[in-house]
Amino acid sequence: MRYRPEIDGMRTIAVLSVIFYHANFSMFSGGFIGVDIFFVISGFLITKVIRKEILVDNFSFLNFYEKRIRRIFPALFFVVLSSLIISVYVLPPVDAKHFFQSMFATITFSSNFLFWIQSGDYFDVGSIYKPLHHTWSLSLEEQFYLFHPFLLIFISKLKDYKQLIIIVLSIFISLTFSHFYLNLDLKGNFYLLPFRMWELFAGALLAFINLDKIRNKFSNMQQDIFACIGIAIVFISIFSFNPKTLHPSFITIAPILGSCIIIIFSTTKGLSGKLLSNKLSVYIGLISYFMALPNICFFSIYFNK
Repeated sequence: MRYRPEIDGMRTIAVLSVIFYHANFSMFSGGFIGVDIFFVISGFLITKVIRKEILVDNFSFLNFYEKRIRRIFPALFFVVLSSLIISVYVLPPVDAKHFFQSMFATITFSSNFLFWIQSGDYFDVGSIYKPLHHTWSLSLEEQFYLFHPFLLIFISKLKDYKQLIIIVLSIFISLTFSHFYLNLDLKGNFYLLPFRMWELFAGALLAFINLDKIRNKFSNMQQDIFACIGIAIVFISIFSFNPKTLHPSFITIAPILGSCIIIIFSTTKGLSGKLLSNKLSVYIGLISYFMALPNICFFSIYFNK
């Protein structure tokens, strides 16, 4: 798959918005939607890779999960161990007990279930002091990867338009459940895969579309304008959302749509290219996964006391 540096630029926006949110920068009151941006990116890239391998009859579950382990485990174990060392000295006994529970849940990719059952709302003050609280999104993403390859293999025998219909229906069903489940279980709606799956599927949908064919219908300037619109939508969401925003719900369509527009139309040229594809943005994006975990942990423990 052709490398697209502008997607690493999107990762930079996502990771910095989350870090600045946890650092209590008031301007980034909706910085938590950086996680949603990551979901779109992950859904797009993983689906693109899997579909390509399926089309050439070269997909292997063993290779797929081995690559996930190689990417995730080094940084994950680093943050778990560093959090363990810090927590021993910082957390009182009761909170330390909860930490050990979350540590086990984190390495088994089930922390979203634990925090759904055990914690208050994600935005509660008490949640800020859980060093591994942010790993809920990693657990949710890995749960998605458990079934997503099977789904793609299953539908690969169908015609392209039928595959698109299935993905679109999946987006619609998950989004609808997410919006109307808010009144029944606010925490479950935030933490659990069925109500977040539509964000990953939104990115996956783009992997079923010939993006080059779409871009070729527009001039370079028009592509840049669309990409800038997508960036603007994302930043408006980051600056205007806040912990009282009903999220995820229909309103979350805004940052998800903005992220999709960026993936479709962004290139290395124009204003959007300068923002997303410059060396600094690309560098931060490349280390975003390793950067996000320890930094969020650090900010959560110290800057919110």
